[in-house]
Amino acid sequence: MSADGGVISVPVLLQADDGTEQQKGVLEVVHNFPGFSERWNSNEDAARYLLSVAYHPEWLSPEPTKRPISGQMLMFDKKAVKFRRDGYSWKRRNNSRVAREDHMKLKVFGVELLYGCYAHSDDPPTLHRRCYWLLQRPDTVLVHYLDVPDEKNSIVQ
Repeated sequence: MSADGGVISVPVLLQADDGTEQQKGVLEVVHNFPGFSERWNSNEDAARYLLSVAYHPEWLSPEPTKRPISGQMLMFDKKAVKFRRDGYSWKRRNNSRVAREDHMKLKVFGVELLYGCYAHSDDPPTLHRRCYWLLQRPDTVLVHYLDVPDEKNSIVQ
């Protein structure tokens, strides 16, 4: 709710070649961050949480959680917190010390709005981490951990 009690909405705009903007949809700002979900967030859910954190700075975690449990969702300021230091061992690229992460731009209402990266844990092998941030505001990251025992439910192979 806004200060006057109304719902805050954020339009998702697409800029045309001629410079005009066209509204593609509206995301409502949420005022309750669940902190836990037993399913992966949709692109719209992730965008809604990331847009809403501007109204709720208390949602930002001051330090990374050691070995978060499956379903846990956390938000961090990427400039202040090294959120990838979570105590898990993530699968690595061949002959490298760098964790293997798959990166992609994600669309909301047909507009590229989010950046996502996905990683697999070495132990347990069924644990996955998904990180999301807004392309226009990359300083805040939403990190979601989920144990996915069935590989066909995972984007990353």
